[in-house]
Amino acid sequence: FGAGNPSLYGIADYDAIISSVKADPELAPLLAVVTGKLQLGGVAGNFAAGVSRTVMGSGLVVQDQNQMRLWNDYNFPFMLAPLPLAGTSADSAVIGFGVARVLQLCGPLQVDNCPGGTVAPTAAGSSPAADIAAPDDIAALSAQEAQAPTAAAGATQIELLAATARGTPNVARLKVVKAEQQGAKELDDIFIALHLGQAQRL
Repeated sequence: FGAGNPSLYGIADYDAIISSVKADPELAPLLAVVTGKLQLGGVAGNFAAGVSRTVMGSGLVVQDQNQMRLWNDYNFPFMLAPLPLAGTSADSAVIGFGVARVLQLCGPLQVDNCPGGTVAPTAAGSSPAADIAAPDDIAALSAQEAQAPTAAAGATQIELLAATARGTPNVARLKVVKAEQQGAKELDDIFIALHLGQAQRL
């Protein structure tokens, strides 16, 4: 029921619907952009630092979103820059400033006004998170991700844990290409944008 059954809110065959709307002789002249979008909630983590936080993600068609960001019929003085996901790999993501601060990614993402201090390593040289036993299903998912090919050296990575439409957990390792200010702290603290295909796989 409700948020407990998100599949009820999905639109099946949305590509066919978009094509039909674009081809309609009455509607087509009135349209600027018709695009798909998938919203999901989850937990973003920087396991290397032993930190995580809840986030609200948006799976987007980047080219369409950038076209929508050009709309400014009311001459608002603040114009949105193009979404930094343009031209990036399928596993790329953009996060809000607040998410970057909590996940201790201010340095690599060049975010100002971050709290000082770093996570102290344990005697074995690992982060505190490594000494905390994770549930079996989460540990198995993390192990699968660890066996996947790693990103290029210097890439800023996070893990995003989300529930599928049937409630089972799924995890993806994402390459954060930029932190982007959202204009409101409430959004900055939860924002993550990723490619639509990646969101659908999650």
